[in-house]
Amino acid sequence: AEEGKYTEKAEKGEGITHLARKALKKYIQEQGQPFKVTPEHKVFVEDYMAKKLGGRWLKLGEALEFSEDLLKEALAKAEKLTPEQLTNLTQYSQLVPALNY
Repeated sequence: AEEGKYTEKAEKGEGITHLARKALKKYIQEQGQPFKVTPEHKVFVEDYMAKKLGGRWLKLGEALEFSEDLLKEALAKAEKLTPEQLTNLTQYSQLVPALNY
C-alpha cells in the first residue's frame, strides 16, 4: 500500500461505506487501535468517511482512496462520542456482523 493511503476497489453491490469499512479494518490491523474501537465506533467512522467522500454510487471495480489523515480524523471524532450517541449507533452496528473484529 502507498504510504498513508488505503485503496479499496468496489465489488458487486458495494458502496463507499463498504470500502470505508475495509479501509478501516486494514488500518486497525496495521496501526492498532488508538483506543478501544467498538462496532459502534466503526459504524460512525465508516459513515463519516463515506460522507466526506460524497456518498455517491460506485461503479464495479472503481477504486477509492482513503487517506490515513481521514482515518485518524474520523477515529478522533468517534472517540469523543457520548455514551448516548454510541447507544444510538448500536441499532446499526448489530446489522453488520463484519464489524466484530
